[in-house]
Amino acid sequence: MQVHKGDSVKQGMVIALMGSTGKSTARHLHISVIVNGAYVNPAQFLTPNH
Repeated sequence: MQVHKGDSVKQGMVIALMGSTGKSTARHLHISVIVNGAYVNPAQFLTPNH
């Protein structure tokens, strides 16, 4: 994890890395975005970097 709960982020920052641990079957990442106390769809804030 590159940032932690409560951190502010800016456009272009790497916020997390994908990986596979435990019993997962593929690389994946769980992310939550909260704006003004409400969960929102993170897709509008994220750009995949392949």
